[in-house]
Amino acid sequence: MFDWLKTRKVGVLVIALVLVSAAFVGYALLTPLGPAKAQTVRQFSLTAKAAQIEIAPGVVWDAWTFNGTVPGPTLRVRVGDTVQIQLKNELNLVHSVHVHGLRYTIENDGSQAYPASMPGPGETYTYTYEATRPGLFYYHCHSSDQFSISYHIEQGLYGAIVVYPADQWPPKTDYEFVEIFG
Repeated sequence: MFDWLKTRKVGVLVIALVLVSAAFVGYALLTPLGPAKAQTVRQFSLTAKAAQIEIAPGVVWDAWTFNGTVPGPTLRVRVGDTVQIQLKNELNLVHSVHVHGLRYTIENDGSQAYPASMPGPGETYTYTYEATRPGLFYYHCHSSDQFSISYHIEQGLYGAIVVYPADQWPPKTDYEFVEIFG
């Protein structure tokens, strides 16, 4: 005698297995193959420090800066590079470097997700990232102690990262202008 209930259960199980297998195949096809092979380790030093910046004749802004400038230095790397940023915090609050567009582990997030990556006053922390795709990206302080993250950015703690294609180093540009709107 034919058991429809068992046949239906087997059919549902087969369909579920096919769907799960398709999901794994799709994930495998869409996931990049391993880390990009490092061509060079590019090291940068950033210091979070106060600076008085004259924004108009006689008008001085007490800014929080990376290396004394707003925006901070433009960091230039190429696809495949390992990027190391050492942050020295000379300000009186917790600060960090949080990047957009580069691949990193949670220990290098520079946010509340991993508080140890946010150095306090007088402390230093080194972040490591992988440049896996070309583009124009940015970094900023992600601290939200007594002030919001946006306040840290408004005070001047942000900068640009340019990732060039792997075969374009040194960059061959007649003119380059990086502008950040925010």
